[in-house]
Amino acid sequence: MNKSSSCLPPNSNSENSQDEGNIQNTPNSFLKSIKLAQDSADHLDDYILYGTNSFTDSCRKDLDDLRKRLKTYTSKNWKISSLKITPLKCALLGWISISPDYIQCDKCKKCISLKFINGEKKNCLTYHGNIQILKKELKSSHKNFCRNRLLFNYNQLEKCFNMLTQYDIKENEKSFNKCNDITWELVSESLVENDIVSNFLSKHGYYYEEPHIKCAKCFYEVNRKKKNFLDPTIHHKSWCPLLLLNNTYKCHEKIDNNPITTLNRFEVLIRELKNDTLKAIEDKNVTKSKERYYSKKPD
Repeated sequence: MNKSSSCLPPNSNSENSQDEGNIQNTPNSFLKSIKLAQDSADHLDDYILYGTNSFTDSCRKDLDDLRKRLKTYTSKNWKISSLKITPLKCALLGWISISPDYIQCDKCKKCISLKFINGEKKNCLTYHGNIQILKKELKSSHKNFCRNRLLFNYNQLEKCFNMLTQYDIKENEKSFNKCNDITWELVSESLVENDIVSNFLSKHGYYYEEPHIKCAKCFYEVNRKKKNFLDPTIHHKSWCPLLLLNNTYKCHEKIDNNPITTLNRFEVLIRELKNDTLKAIEDKNVTKSKERYYSKKPD
Protein backbone atom coordinates (compact mmCIF):
# COMPACT_ATOMS: atom_id res chain seq x y z
CA MET A 1 0.00 0.00 0.00
CA ASN A 2 2.81 2.34 0.89
CA LYS A 3 4.63 1.57 -2.34
CA SER A 4 1.59 2.07 -4.46
CA SER A 5 0.82 5.26 -2.73
CA SER A 6 4.38 6.41 -3.14
CA CYS A 7 4.13 5.73 -6.88
CA LEU A 8 1.29 8.19 -7.25
CA PRO A 9 2.21 11.52 -8.79
CA PRO A 10 2.64 14.37 -6.34
CA ASN A 11 -0.46 16.34 -5.32
CA SER A 12 -2.71 13.69 -6.90
CA ASN A 13 -4.82 13.47 -3.76
CA SER A 14 -5.25 17.21 -3.66
CA GLU A 15 -6.15 17.29 -7.35
CA ASN A 16 -8.74 14.57 -6.87
CA SER A 17 -10.22 16.42 -3.94
CA GLN A 18 -10.29 19.61 -6.00
CA ASP A 19 -12.09 17.79 -8.81
CA GLU A 20 -14.60 16.40 -6.35
CA GLY A 21 -15.04 19.87 -4.92
CA ASN A 22 -15.59 21.32 -8.39
CA ILE A 23 -18.20 18.66 -9.12
CA GLN A 24 -19.98 19.47 -5.90
CA ASN A 25 -19.83 23.20 -6.54
CA THR A 26 -21.01 22.98 -10.13
CA PRO A 27 -24.71 22.59 -9.32
CA ASN A 28 -24.61 25.61 -7.00
CA SER A 29 -22.97 27.83 -9.58
CA PHE A 30 -25.38 26.55 -12.19
CA LEU A 31 -28.34 27.33 -9.96
CA LYS A 32 -26.92 30.78 -9.34
CA SER A 33 -26.68 31.33 -13.09
CA ILE A 34 -30.27 30.21 -13.52
CA LYS A 35 -31.41 32.54 -10.74
CA LEU A 36 -29.46 35.44 -12.25
CA ALA A 37 -31.03 34.80 -15.64
CA GLN A 38 -34.49 34.62 -14.07
CA ASP A 39 -33.95 37.88 -12.20
CA SER A 40 -32.78 39.53 -15.41
CA ALA A 41 -35.90 38.34 -17.20
CA ASP A 42 -38.13 39.56 -14.37
CA HIS A 43 -36.56 43.02 -14.50
CA LEU A 44 -36.21 43.29 -18.25
CA ASP A 45 -38.41 46.36 -18.44
CA ASP A 46 -36.28 48.03 -15.76
CA TYR A 47 -33.16 47.34 -17.80
CA ILE A 48 -34.79 48.80 -20.91
CA LEU A 49 -35.71 51.92 -18.96
CA TYR A 50 -32.61 52.49 -16.88
CA GLY A 51 -29.72 50.56 -18.44
CA THR A 52 -26.91 49.26 -16.22
CA ASN A 53 -27.37 48.26 -12.59
CA SER A 54 -25.39 51.22 -11.26
CA PHE A 55 -27.50 53.63 -13.27
CA THR A 56 -30.63 51.79 -12.18
CA ASP A 57 -29.76 52.34 -8.51
CA SER A 58 -29.01 56.00 -9.14
CA CYS A 59 -32.22 56.50 -11.08
CA ARG A 60 -34.30 54.79 -8.41
CA LYS A 61 -32.86 57.14 -5.81
CA ASP A 62 -33.86 60.08 -8.00
CA LEU A 63 -37.32 58.55 -8.37
CA ASP A 64 -37.63 58.17 -4.59
CA ASP A 65 -36.68 61.83 -4.16
CA LEU A 66 -39.21 62.77 -6.82
CA ARG A 67 -41.97 60.89 -4.99
CA LYS A 68 -41.12 62.67 -1.74
CA ARG A 69 -41.46 66.03 -3.49
CA LEU A 70 -44.72 65.01 -5.15
CA LYS A 71 -46.27 64.08 -1.81
CA THR A 72 -46.07 67.74 -0.77
CA TYR A 73 -48.53 68.72 -3.52
CA THR A 74 -51.74 68.03 -1.65
CA SER A 75 -55.17 69.16 -2.78
CA LYS A 76 -55.00 71.77 -0.03
CA ASN A 77 -51.70 73.21 -1.30
CA TRP A 78 -52.15 73.00 -5.06
CA LYS A 79 -54.90 75.09 -6.66
CA ILE A 80 -53.63 75.40 -10.25
CA SER A 81 -55.91 73.63 -12.73
CA SER A 82 -53.80 74.11 -15.87
CA LEU A 83 -52.13 70.94 -17.16
CA LYS A 84 -49.29 73.09 -18.55
CA ILE A 85 -48.02 73.45 -14.99
CA THR A 86 -48.56 70.34 -12.90
CA PRO A 87 -47.10 69.08 -9.62
CA LEU A 88 -45.13 66.53 -11.64
CA LYS A 89 -43.48 69.22 -13.80
CA CYS A 90 -42.57 71.22 -10.70
CA ALA A 91 -41.32 68.24 -8.70
CA LEU A 92 -39.18 67.00 -11.60
CA LEU A 93 -37.25 70.27 -11.43
CA GLY A 94 -36.75 70.05 -7.67
CA TRP A 95 -39.66 72.08 -6.30
CA ILE A 96 -41.85 71.20 -3.32
CA SER A 97 -45.13 72.80 -2.29
CA ILE A 98 -45.02 74.68 1.01
CA SER A 99 -48.33 76.58 0.73
CA PRO A 100 -51.02 77.42 -1.85
CA ASP A 101 -49.01 80.53 -2.75
CA TYR A 102 -45.41 79.28 -2.84
CA ILE A 103 -43.24 76.43 -4.02
CA GLN A 104 -39.69 75.96 -2.77
CA CYS A 105 -36.55 74.23 -4.05
CA ASP A 106 -35.75 71.33 -1.75
CA LYS A 107 -32.00 71.97 -2.15
CA CYS A 108 -31.27 75.70 -2.27
CA LYS A 109 -34.55 76.74 -0.55
CA LYS A 110 -35.32 79.41 -3.16
CA CYS A 111 -39.05 80.19 -3.42
CA ILE A 112 -41.37 81.00 -6.33
CA SER A 113 -44.65 82.83 -5.86
CA LEU A 114 -47.85 81.42 -7.36
CA LYS A 115 -50.01 84.40 -6.42
CA PHE A 116 -50.34 85.76 -9.96
CA ILE A 117 -51.61 82.37 -11.15
CA ASN A 118 -53.84 81.79 -8.14
CA GLY A 119 -55.41 85.19 -8.72
CA GLU A 120 -54.38 86.71 -5.39
CA LYS A 121 -52.30 89.31 -7.22
CA LYS A 122 -52.87 91.02 -10.55
CA ASN A 123 -50.41 92.11 -13.22
CA CYS A 124 -50.55 93.12 -16.86
CA LEU A 125 -50.15 89.52 -18.09
CA THR A 126 -52.90 87.08 -18.93
CA TYR A 127 -53.30 83.77 -17.12
CA HIS A 128 -51.53 82.03 -20.01
CA GLY A 129 -48.74 84.62 -19.88
CA ASN A 130 -48.18 84.02 -16.17
CA ILE A 131 -48.06 80.27 -16.81
CA GLN A 132 -45.31 80.80 -19.39
CA ILE A 133 -43.33 82.94 -16.93
CA LEU A 134 -43.67 80.28 -14.24
CA LYS A 135 -42.44 77.56 -16.62
CA LYS A 136 -39.25 79.57 -17.18
CA GLU A 137 -38.82 80.28 -13.47
CA LEU A 138 -38.94 76.57 -12.65
CA LYS A 139 -35.59 76.19 -14.44
CA SER A 140 -33.95 79.57 -13.86
CA SER A 141 -34.87 80.47 -10.27
CA HIS A 142 -32.52 78.03 -8.54
CA LYS A 143 -29.39 79.46 -6.95
CA ASN A 144 -26.21 79.09 -8.99
CA PHE A 145 -24.77 76.30 -6.84
CA CYS A 146 -28.04 74.35 -6.63
CA ARG A 147 -27.96 70.73 -7.77
CA ASN A 148 -31.49 71.02 -9.16
CA ARG A 149 -30.29 73.77 -11.49
CA LEU A 150 -28.03 71.18 -13.11
CA LEU A 151 -30.64 68.43 -13.24
CA PHE A 152 -30.20 67.59 -16.90
CA ASN A 153 -31.81 64.15 -16.70
CA TYR A 154 -35.29 65.29 -15.70
CA ASN A 155 -36.72 64.31 -19.11
CA GLN A 156 -35.44 60.75 -18.68
CA LEU A 157 -36.65 60.79 -15.08
CA GLU A 158 -40.12 61.80 -16.24
CA LYS A 159 -40.21 58.94 -18.76
CA CYS A 160 -39.19 56.45 -16.08
CA PHE A 161 -41.72 57.81 -13.59
CA ASN A 162 -44.53 57.63 -16.13
CA MET A 163 -43.91 53.92 -16.65
CA LEU A 164 -45.50 51.19 -14.56
CA THR A 165 -42.89 48.41 -14.33
CA GLN A 166 -42.75 44.98 -12.76
CA TYR A 167 -40.60 46.47 -10.02
CA ASP A 168 -43.34 49.01 -9.23
CA ILE A 169 -45.97 46.28 -9.13
CA LYS A 170 -43.90 44.14 -6.75
CA GLU A 171 -43.34 47.10 -4.44
CA ASN A 172 -47.08 47.76 -4.46
CA GLU A 173 -47.79 44.12 -3.61
CA LYS A 174 -45.43 44.29 -0.62
CA SER A 175 -47.37 47.20 0.84
CA PHE A 176 -50.57 45.11 0.96
CA ASN A 177 -48.86 42.59 3.26
CA LYS A 178 -49.61 45.02 6.08
CA CYS A 179 -53.35 44.68 5.56
CA ASN A 180 -55.31 41.47 4.98
CA ASP A 181 -58.87 42.74 5.28
CA ILE A 182 -59.17 44.55 1.93
CA THR A 183 -61.86 42.88 -0.18
CA TRP A 184 -63.46 43.30 -3.59
CA GLU A 185 -66.17 45.40 -1.92
CA LEU A 186 -63.81 48.36 -2.33
CA VAL A 187 -63.68 48.05 -6.12
CA SER A 188 -66.40 49.03 -8.57
CA GLU A 189 -68.71 46.06 -9.18
CA SER A 190 -68.08 46.00 -12.93
CA LEU A 191 -64.35 45.34 -12.37
CA VAL A 192 -64.55 42.42 -9.96
CA GLU A 193 -62.64 39.36 -11.19
CA ASN A 194 -61.39 35.99 -9.97
CA ASP A 195 -58.16 37.20 -8.46
CA ILE A 196 -56.80 38.51 -5.19
CA VAL A 197 -57.91 42.12 -4.84
CA SER A 198 -54.45 43.26 -3.70
CA ASN A 199 -52.95 41.85 -6.92
CA PHE A 200 -55.54 43.69 -8.98
CA LEU A 201 -54.83 46.99 -7.23
CA SER A 202 -51.05 46.54 -7.42
CA LYS A 203 -51.16 45.86 -11.15
CA HIS A 204 -53.10 49.07 -11.66
CA GLY A 205 -50.61 51.20 -9.75
CA TYR A 206 -52.07 51.33 -6.25
CA TYR A 207 -50.37 50.65 -2.93
CA TYR A 208 -51.53 50.52 0.68
CA GLU A 209 -50.72 53.11 3.32
CA GLU A 210 -52.90 52.99 6.42
CA PRO A 211 -55.80 53.71 6.16
CA HIS A 212 -55.84 54.48 2.43
CA ILE A 213 -55.32 52.86 -0.94
CA LYS A 214 -53.08 55.28 -2.86
CA CYS A 215 -51.94 55.72 -6.43
CA ALA A 216 -48.18 55.22 -6.59
CA LYS A 217 -47.81 58.08 -9.08
CA CYS A 218 -50.17 60.91 -8.10
CA PHE A 219 -50.98 59.75 -4.53
CA TYR A 220 -54.72 60.01 -5.05
CA GLU A 221 -56.13 58.26 -2.00
CA VAL A 222 -59.24 56.22 -1.32
CA ASN A 223 -60.31 55.11 2.14
CA ARG A 224 -60.26 51.33 2.29
CA LYS A 225 -63.71 51.29 3.94
CA LYS A 226 -65.50 52.65 0.87
CA LYS A 227 -67.86 50.30 -0.95
CA ASN A 228 -68.03 49.62 -4.71
CA PHE A 229 -66.05 52.76 -5.43
CA LEU A 230 -62.51 52.39 -6.74
CA ASP A 231 -62.08 52.42 -10.52
CA PRO A 232 -58.47 52.56 -11.85
CA THR A 233 -59.59 54.27 -15.06
CA ILE A 234 -60.82 57.42 -13.30
CA HIS A 235 -59.57 57.62 -9.72
CA HIS A 236 -56.38 59.60 -10.23
CA LYS A 237 -55.43 63.25 -10.20
CA SER A 238 -55.81 65.00 -13.53
CA TRP A 239 -52.06 64.99 -14.28
CA CYS A 240 -51.42 61.36 -13.30
CA PRO A 241 -49.62 59.29 -15.98
CA LEU A 242 -51.66 56.22 -14.99
CA LEU A 243 -54.87 57.99 -15.95
CA LEU A 244 -53.98 57.53 -19.61
CA LEU A 245 -52.24 54.22 -19.04
CA ASN A 246 -55.22 52.54 -17.36
CA ASN A 247 -57.43 53.60 -20.25
CA THR A 248 -55.29 52.04 -22.99
CA TYR A 249 -57.32 48.88 -22.61
CA LYS A 250 -60.32 47.66 -20.63
CA CYS A 251 -59.22 47.04 -17.06
CA HIS A 252 -61.04 43.73 -16.69
CA GLU A 253 -59.28 42.22 -19.70
CA LYS A 254 -56.10 40.22 -19.16
CA ILE A 255 -53.07 40.64 -21.36
CA ASP A 256 -52.05 37.08 -22.20
CA ASN A 257 -51.57 36.39 -18.48
CA ASN A 258 -48.60 38.77 -18.42
CA PRO A 259 -48.05 41.48 -15.78
CA ILE A 260 -49.97 44.61 -16.72
CA THR A 261 -46.90 46.79 -17.18
CA THR A 262 -46.59 49.83 -19.40
CA LEU A 263 -44.68 47.90 -22.04
CA ASN A 264 -47.33 45.18 -22.19
CA ARG A 265 -50.13 47.71 -22.39
CA PHE A 266 -48.47 49.50 -25.27
CA GLU A 267 -48.06 46.16 -27.05
CA VAL A 268 -51.80 45.61 -26.72
CA LEU A 269 -52.52 49.14 -27.91
CA ILE A 270 -50.27 48.69 -30.95
CA ARG A 271 -51.91 45.34 -31.72
CA GLU A 272 -55.37 46.92 -31.50
CA LEU A 273 -54.32 49.78 -33.79
CA LYS A 274 -52.90 47.28 -36.26
CA ASN A 275 -56.10 45.23 -36.22
CA ASP A 276 -58.20 48.36 -36.69
CA THR A 277 -56.03 49.41 -39.63
CA LEU A 278 -56.31 45.98 -41.27
CA LYS A 279 -60.06 46.01 -40.75
CA ALA A 280 -60.35 49.48 -42.29
CA ILE A 281 -58.32 48.35 -45.32
CA GLU A 282 -60.48 45.25 -45.67
CA ASP A 283 -63.69 47.29 -45.47
CA LYS A 284 -62.32 49.69 -48.06
CA ASN A 285 -61.48 46.84 -50.44
CA VAL A 286 -64.95 45.32 -49.99
CA THR A 287 -66.54 48.68 -50.74
CA LYS A 288 -64.45 49.09 -53.89
CA SER A 289 -65.34 45.61 -55.13
CA LYS A 290 -69.04 46.35 -54.60
CA GLU A 291 -68.72 49.63 -56.49
CA ARG A 292 -67.04 47.86 -59.41
CA TYR A 293 -69.75 45.20 -59.40
CA TYR A 294 -72.60 47.70 -59.50
CA SER A 295 -70.84 49.86 -62.09
CA LYS A 296 -70.59 46.86 -64.45
CA LYS A 297 -74.15 45.68 -63.80
CA PRO A 298 -76.42 46.56 -66.75
CA ASP A 299 -79.35 48.87 -66.13
